[in-house]
Amino acid sequence: MVLFQVGQLDITPFIVLNSYKVSTQSEYDTWKDGDYTERRGIKRRKLKGTFNVKFFSGKDFNDFLTAIEGARTSGDYITATVYDVKAKNIKENALVFFDYEPADVYPSAGLADTEEIEVTITER
Repeated sequence: MVLFQVGQLDITPFIVLNSYKVSTQSEYDTWKDGDYTERRGIKRRKLKGTFNVKFFSGKDFNDFLTAIEGARTSGDYITATVYDVKAKNIKENALVFFDYEPADVYPSAGLADTEEIEVTITER
């Protein structure tokens, strides 16, 4: 099963076990009525979440960077295939903002203590 894929690169094998927390979440407009009771109305639902990736070879790390940065549009989003944990389905061609800040893991690639990279995605 694919959890996250960009172009031809399936990132699923690099996702750290139990770190994948991506699902469709509601966004609300909130207000208080005349009785000071909080109310909210759903504006929209969109994919959001985080996961960690870890690479054990320099090639895999470089392939990841090339795929992500190559897929990034001028609007700073990418098109990806994303698994929704709550809905238990795959959303193809999802337009997502893909935020990550990798350390230079290339020198330690292949070692068991390679640093994990946290990825945050938000549907556009």
